[in-house]
Amino acid sequence: MLAYLDALLAARATGREDELQRLLMQPMAGILPHDVLMELRSGTPAARRRVPLNMLQLRHRVVQLVADRDPANRGARRSAPVAQRGRPSPTRSKATLISG
Repeated sequence: MLAYLDALLAARATGREDELQRLLMQPMAGILPHDVLMELRSGTPAARRRVPLNMLQLRHRVVQLVADRDPANRGARRSAPVAQRGRPSPTRSKATLISG
């Protein structure tokens, strides 16, 4: 599934409409949410220049599901301290965050 989503994103990012249409004809496209399909099928030049947020959110959710199913990662995301997940620690002041 991730390889398929990555191929869709690559085709969209490079503007390869023929490749995008080929990918959308595959059976895997049948499980894509409606908002993602509409985002990928939008044919206007302005729509093609926009970042496909719905597609990126779907990819992120799939990555999370895969990570949660991996026994090596099970619980790692939930047990990691907040600072290790890319957010500032509650003990650090705003001045510390700004200065580095």
